[in-house]
Amino acid sequence: MAIKGSWYERDSRFIAAHHQPALLLDLALARDLDSHRLLRGSGLFHEDILGGQACISPQQFLQMIDNARRLLDADDSSFLFGQRLLPGHYGAASQALQQAGNLQQALELLERLRALQPGIEVNAVFDRLTPDNFIEALDGIDLLIDGSDTFATKFLAADAAEITGTPLLWGSVLRYRGDIALWWSGPGAPSDGVGLRDLYPTQPDADSVPDCATAGVLGVTTSVVGSLMSTEAVKFLAGIGEVQVGRLHMYDALSTTLRRFTVARDPARPLATALGSYTDACAVPSSEGQSLYDALTAHHLPSLDVREPHEKAIADLPAPGLNLPLSEVERDPDAARRALSAFSPGDEVVVYCAGGVRSEKFVREHAELAESLGISLTSLPGGVQRWV
Repeated sequence: MAIKGSWYERDSRFIAAHHQPALLLDLALARDLDSHRLLRGSGLFHEDILGGQACISPQQFLQMIDNARRLLDADDSSFLFGQRLLPGHYGAASQALQQAGNLQQALELLERLRALQPGIEVNAVFDRLTPDNFIEALDGIDLLIDGSDTFATKFLAADAAEITGTPLLWGSVLRYRGDIALWWSGPGAPSDGVGLRDLYPTQPDADSVPDCATAGVLGVTTSVVGSLMSTEAVKFLAGIGEVQVGRLHMYDALSTTLRRFTVARDPARPLATALGSYTDACAVPSSEGQSLYDALTAHHLPSLDVREPHEKAIADLPAPGLNLPLSEVERDPDAARRALSAFSPGDEVVVYCAGGVRSEKFVREHAELAESLGISLTSLPGGVQRWV
């Protein structure tokens, strides 16, 4: 009797290269292992792993694993690889791996978490919320907590919460200030319910408010605002303390003060009934910069990354180049000249940052210097967020 079935062959390309293979590459680079050595014999290139579109075969991934095992030659390699798995794929175990220094600590932490909260189950969903899936995602949700950092996401969350009648705990941080509020409007909300659009009727224009990349954020301010949001969430869900819909709390880190304002419902504002189009302030047309990006990633053009080191460690473009944080330029006026002098006369240097704002600023301020050195500067539209 013949049994028919479907299966993958060793050379079937179905493994997303930018998932676990990219994590293995990240581990190798963190151990100062050249990417070419890790990929030797696999038929893959660095840009294949980080491009976000390619799939590789089990045979290729196994070759990478064999290379890593042989080249790293360390007892903790498998643990460190597991630690890089995004938290949530394996529930509490992934959370424990993220916080632990070794496997023993991870197991001990897992035991303590379950002993402290045996009835809590964490279901992490690694998916981008969009107008196509946000309404469905709020089905059965008692409270939506918004800790996002773009206007597009905040207004999308606010409209989805209003359409479904879901209470929204909202937080925002910029420079030395943080704001939090509980919004609740739409079906099932109190008659005097208030939504985000009663405070901000429309999404701000790109040039009206600086983003965190250009204005900066005092790191501990995010901790304070996050703690205040957690407290408000517990109070609201447990029905304790004083929680008022539409009360805006404004924290000022420089004066260590907390001011409160009450936002009233705008009777002339119609409630949201459908999700619209939401665009980030730094967003650029889909085709703008494509040829520049293609030339950059094909190694036809040199690049200059003006982000901070921690930003570069989180995500980067598959292109060789120099890293010159703008903070270093601000501290040392000669830093820009030294960096630009490293390029050859006639070079067209692509400057990039997270969203395109800082790179445009660098190009404007140093165009004359670049011209005197015989090179040209071009800002990559949208930055890393646009292309990675």
